[in-house]
Amino acid sequence: MIRKCFIICLVALMLMGCQIRQQEPEEKYQFYYPRTHVLYGSEEGVLAPEARDASTMERDMASILANYLEGPQSPELYSPFPDGTFLTRVEQKGNALYIGLSKPFFDMKDMKMTLACTALSQTCFSLTSVQFLVILKPDGTNHRILKRDAAFFVDVHAPLNIDIGTELIPEE
Repeated sequence: MIRKCFIICLVALMLMGCQIRQQEPEEKYQFYYPRTHVLYGSEEGVLAPEARDASTMERDMASILANYLEGPQSPELYSPFPDGTFLTRVEQKGNALYIGLSKPFFDMKDMKMTLACTALSQTCFSLTSVQFLVILKPDGTNHRILKRDAAFFVDVHAPLNIDIGTELIPEE
């Protein structure tokens, strides 16, 4: 009797060990932020993705983007958005995502604005299948329209092979 119980327990343990447990894949959101130190020669040299656990966030786009605007968790990245920047509107229409932002966002100029728009667009395009991101001013007017795959993240130009200052000056 003891022998039969031992064999049954042994078979049960073997069967439990043979089961392959499939873990459900963890869904991650990719939030893009600028690097504190640029990595030259890399596709992710200026903007880098930061993976965030989707299970800890609400599933609606407004909540996801509100989390994004709070800034990165990694000390190697920084938020390109000025303090006081928040969402005023998020709406998807067809193949475009419309995002309204508060006034501090529009106080940025030049490269700061370009970097913030690019980081925001990369994040939105990683979260959705839309082809366009339309950034709206607080009054609802269009500020920028960004297209998926329109930005280049690697310098693809061939280096110039010129010795500057050594060219012959033609005699007249």
